[in-house]
Amino acid sequence: EQYEDRWNWGLKELVKLNLKGNKWDGSKDLDGKTMLLVSEQGQGDSIMMARYVPLIANLGCRVLLDTPGADP
Repeated sequence: EQYEDRWNWGLKELVKLNLKGNKWDGSKDLDGKTMLLVSEQGQGDSIMMARYVPLIANLGCRVLLDTPGADP
């Protein structure tokens, strides 16, 4: 619950991207959709969490991964 509170105090990177879409909560079908994974913790966490990219892609969606230092 506290981890999800980060959405309330603002993720400046997401605001800059001007995203149109919804946060995925795991309940909706991803087939044919595009999922943007945004790194917010740092390089180590980005590397560790990148292992989930193939798992999400196997749900039928295109996966984009934004990491520290990537050009927007």
